[in-house]
Amino acid sequence: MKRLMQCFNFNNKQTDDFKFLLSVTEANRADDEKFKTMVRACLKSFLNILEADLYFLNKLDAYPNYEDRNDFISKFKKTFKQVTSTWEREKIYNEYRDKEFEVLLKVKDVRDKLIHPKSLLDVVNIGEQDYKDVIQAFEAYQKFLLKLVSNFFIKGPL
Repeated sequence: MKRLMQCFNFNNKQTDDFKFLLSVTEANRADDEKFKTMVRACLKSFLNILEADLYFLNKLDAYPNYEDRNDFISKFKKTFKQVTSTWEREKIYNEYRDKEFEVLLKVKDVRDKLIHPKSLLDVVNIGEQDYKDVIQAFEAYQKFLLKLVSNFFIKGPL
């Protein structure tokens, strides 16, 4: 229970920070350079939220052969497959995976180019679509988490 609360508390703090970043990004839409800078910060921050969630969830209920250094995508899939199986909420993960996972992959790809650029274009070629994608990925992920923990301590019909 303590580890679950750690995960939720950490997610809540990072989510608040991310929402603040979004508001600052919105406030800087008119200035292209500031806007792009803030979108880059949003991309990095969003993936930090996910990476922290994966870390804490694996402290709670690790998948077989979990190692923190495993690649992000397989760690994401295996973590949520493990957790949703244990919590008997596989359907929620499957719906998220089927409907929203592609945009998450797209956001991760852009973030990876920022973190490990192969050219200057990887860093400066950020735009409106990247901003829309990170917002969509964030909102979908938050809804997924809320569904996952909804009525967590209650079994059966309400």
